[in-house]
Amino acid sequence: MGLAVSKGNLAIREHGTLIGKSLKDEAIGYYLKAISYNETYDAYYGLATLCKDWGEYQNAIHFYEQAIKIDSNSYKSYNDMGYCYYELKDDIKALECFKKSFDINPNGMVLRNMGNCYKNLGEIEQFKDCYNKADMIENGLTS
Repeated sequence: MGLAVSKGNLAIREHGTLIGKSLKDEAIGYYLKAISYNETYDAYYGLATLCKDWGEYQNAIHFYEQAIKIDSNSYKSYNDMGYCYYELKDDIKALECFKKSFDINPNGMVLRNMGNCYKNLGEIEQFKDCYNKADMIENGLTS
């Protein structure tokens, strides 16, 4: 199982996700093989990220949800799932994911992601507040 995840990660690292569909399919095959042996966070997260990078946002969301079932404290999964919803123009669900990510790991990047959702939703004061708080965190003025 670990070997299959490693091969999936290696296929992505060596070839990237922009080279060609055949390499993507190879990486997906390794992740699915790993999952068939043992459903691990790393396998689901790797597969979800691969789908996200290829713009397959619905598939990515599904696999991020599976990863979160295994590790509910994965701020990366929540943040990346929020990105997928954002790309699908679902700012409400994106915001929910970004808030969960921020609750687990407060940081400026997630606040900016939240701010972008608020801006799209027409909530300009909350947009500004998120960006101001992100600046403060990034400049070491608060956490």
